[in-house]
Amino acid sequence: MEERIRSILSNLEAVREDLLAVSDDIWLDIDHNDSGAVRRGAEFKVAYNEAMVAFSRTAAELSRLVNDFAELGDIATPSEPATSAERERRERITRQLDQEVPHSLSEDFRYKRPHAFKIQDVPFDQTNAWSQVYETLCLYLSHKQPEVFGSFPDLADFTSN
Repeated sequence: MEERIRSILSNLEAVREDLLAVSDDIWLDIDHNDSGAVRRGAEFKVAYNEAMVAFSRTAAELSRLVNDFAELGDIATPSEPATSAERERRERITRQLDQEVPHSLSEDFRYKRPHAFKIQDVPFDQTNAWSQVYETLCLYLSHKQPEVFGSFPDLADFTSN
């Protein structure tokens, strides 16, 4: 049952991310020189955003209910490997990935899912949503250099509206 629950929770997050991505794709596909298309697109985005808020709330509540009932604990964010055996298992997984292809933030990652990644030679796996990668990265960096990470809110380069 635990495996099924983890799969459902993962799928809920994946659907949420896919819905956000398709909304962006639709918006970018609108001919912004056509006033009628822009008007219809804006109406669509307002309705879509409202539906997404409702879906996100419902998905979050379902995830919380199922997670609390099954008592799975925090399954959203992978942690650093606790043992050498766990590190080796994760290393095997990341070695299977194509290490010859460099990746950067300028790539288009739409319709792609993360599987495993490394930060400063620390392997992380069981990530299947970009939000998990982001949260894991933030937690990792906040543990490595808490004073630097904690100063980000005060730096103009790292804040926006």
